[in-house]
Amino acid sequence: MRSMTGYGKAVLSNEYFMVSVEIKGVNNRFLDLSVRLPKELSSEEIQVREFLKNKVIRGKIFVYVNVEQSQQNGSELFVDWQAAEKKVKQLNALRERFKLADELKLTHLLMFPELFVMDLESVVEAQIRPLLLGALEKATQEFVQMREQEGANLLQDMRQRMRKIEELVDEIKEIAPQNVKAEFDRLYRNVQSLIEEQNIDRSRMEQELAILSDRVDIT
Repeated sequence: MRSMTGYGKAVLSNEYFMVSVEIKGVNNRFLDLSVRLPKELSSEEIQVREFLKNKVIRGKIFVYVNVEQSQQNGSELFVDWQAAEKKVKQLNALRERFKLADELKLTHLLMFPELFVMDLESVVEAQIRPLLLGALEKATQEFVQMREQEGANLLQDMRQRMRKIEELVDEIKEIAPQNVKAEFDRLYRNVQSLIEEQNIDRSRMEQELAILSDRVDIT
C-alpha cells in the first residue's frame, strides 16, 4: 500500500555541471504530472514524463529540475558572429565619436561574454543528460520509498481503527436486545401517564408501542 503524498530529491554533478531533481506528490484521483525544466533541457521533458509514468500510478506530481554550471566549465563555445559584428561597429562608433586614440583589440571583445555561446546540443547530450537521468532515478526512488512508508503507516492506522470498530460492534450486539425492551418500557410508561384517565385497548397500545420500539433495533 502506497500513500499519494511523498518527497524525493537527488543531486548529481561532474566537473562541469550540477543537476538537482526534486519531486513532490500530493493526493489526486489520476496521475497529473507537472514538470519544470530549465530552458536548455526543454527537449528532455517527454523522456522525464515517460520515466515517471512507469514509476507512479496516481497523484499530483511536481518535478523541479535545476542545472548549475561550474566555473571550470570547459564545454565547447562558438562565436555569435552576428552579435560580434554589431558589437565591433558599436565600439568603433564610440571611439570615433569621442575621438579615442586606442585601437579596438580582441581583449575588448572578450569583455562581452554574450558573444560566446555554448553548443547546447552537444553539452546536453554528453554532460547534462546522464546527470539528469541519474538524479531523476535517485529522486524517484526516494519519493517512492517515502510513499511506501507513509502507506504502511496509514495501513497500520486503518487496521487499528478496524479492530476498534469490531470491538464496539461486539459490545453493541450484546446490549442491542436489551435496548429494544428498554425502549418499549420507556414508551409504555410515557403513554400510560398520558392516558391513565382514559379507557384504551391495552393490547392495541402494546402492539403500537412494539412497532415503535422495534425501530431502535440495529440489526
